[in-house]
Amino acid sequence: MPVDNATDEYGTDEAYKIEIAFDWLQENEPEAAWAFNEFEEYKKEHQKAFTPGINQLIWETADAIAASFSGKNKSELIMLSKLKILLIN
Repeated sequence: MPVDNATDEYGTDEAYKIEIAFDWLQENEPEAAWAFNEFEEYKKEHQKAFTPGINQLIWETADAIAASFSGKNKSELIMLSKLKILLIN
């Protein structure tokens, strides 16, 4: 989904990095708590990148992913709640 036309110093679409990250996560299967903490640290270090529109897009994407397989389980609901709080702050 196009958000902007940003590219890195090599001319690669910045959005492609999301696909790379998902591939890495799928291959390495880190613990959810670790991944959430990494995202939380990234957000703290890059506050300006998290506009209300980006936060909404992150929320909608996470919510859709959680619901896509077989509905949201208890651990997903807890993680979604933590994400919602993080995105608000």
